[in-house]
Amino acid sequence: MKKHLYIALIIMSLILLTGCNPGLKSIFIQGSGQIAVGDTATLTIDNKPIKSIVRELIWESSNEEVAKVENGVVTGISEGNVTITATANGKIKATKSINIYMPIESISMEAQELKLSFNEEKAIKVIVEPSNGSYKLINSSPDIVSLSTEGKVSANKYGRTRIVAQGMDGKNASCDVVVTTTVPNFNTMTETNAKKWGENNKVKIDTSSEYSDAVGKGKIISQSIAPNTEITDEGASIKIIYSLGHKATLGESNALKSANQYLRAMAFSAKGLKKQLEYEGYTSAEAQYGVDNCGADWNAQAAKSASQYLRVMSFSRKSLLDQLLYEGFTYAQAEYGVSSVGY
Repeated sequence: MKKHLYIALIIMSLILLTGCNPGLKSIFIQGSGQIAVGDTATLTIDNKPIKSIVRELIWESSNEEVAKVENGVVTGISEGNVTITATANGKIKATKSINIYMPIESISMEAQELKLSFNEEKAIKVIVEPSNGSYKLINSSPDIVSLSTEGKVSANKYGRTRIVAQGMDGKNASCDVVVTTTVPNFNTMTETNAKKWGENNKVKIDTSSEYSDAVGKGKIISQSIAPNTEITDEGASIKIIYSLGHKATLGESNALKSANQYLRAMAFSAKGLKKQLEYEGYTSAEAQYGVDNCGADWNAQAAKSASQYLRVMSFSRKSLLDQLLYEGFTYAQAEYGVSSVGY
């Protein structure tokens, strides 16, 4: 009778144990994902179901040169990434990736502010102690600048952003990056080059022209943003007004027409053409306007004149040169004319 009672008690105990301690189905590793070289961190597991029993737990490191683990205590050995594996009851596994980083004593930026133009790349220089300390660079505005894995920044659009060098243990330093460009003096470039500068620097260039007695033809009367001004905002535009030069009077316009008519008929030096226009009754200023704006190549006029003289009569080199000088050509122009006919 006692024997049967004993067996019944054993069966009831097994039933109660089975009901209170269901079989282990899974485990999860809890703990820090970052550990400094030389430091330790303790990992624990959560088992599912909660009341299940873990009879045996084995810990392993994927690379003991980076980190070692014993009874859930991980020790950082060298910088790198490692996977810690826990095996419960011989078959239930869980893994956790851990970054082992080199701690830093101090971190700073070589420059507190960096100015960057388009089509330019500059390096962010970080100073850490010790020199192999671990940190990462964070770009707060990727739309303004691009940041490469090597720490080089390039401009995407105008604006201001901040690059942060963040140590794995919380220490950090920062550098403000300003995407900017300096407005040039557009008088030093052609209108075509001014517009190309605008394209390269993402600045809209609007141009127009007007007459000016004070500013020579082709020169700039004004630009809406002064030279050496820094642009730091998107959507900037610059209006440039070019000079058409002096607006011709009726007398000047007619003197120019007469000058072109004379040049189509025969060769003239600048001096000779002005005298001819004055002979026609134009004022000195009107005649000069005609000469200055007729577009003549005076070397070509000297060559044409030399050829015309030789068609009429023979000349020695010296006498032909003297004749061209007499016609008002400069010495250089006369030499060009004489040489052009074979002398």
